[in-house]
Amino acid sequence: MDSITSLEFQDILISALNECEYVSIDFENVSYISSAGFRVLLMAHKIAQGRKGSLTIMNVSKQVMELFDITGFSSNLSIRPA
Repeated sequence: MDSITSLEFQDILISALNECEYVSIDFENVSYISSAGFRVLLMAHKIAQGRKGSLTIMNVSKQVMELFDITGFSSNLSIRPA
């Protein structure tokens, strides 16, 4: 997920958050996430919290989980490794 794909992901995620209280994202096919992708996840997390809902990221690969750990996002987001 990079600066190009994160824009489409943001639109889809916001739409899902507008329709559902609890949203789960399957990261099975995600091999990389850039700062743009992290920004989208942080924004979505804040939206979900503001609505008393939740955002869960599932099936995170070891490689991507390392990025979540390095950035500190693993302590703020609900993440379930693969």
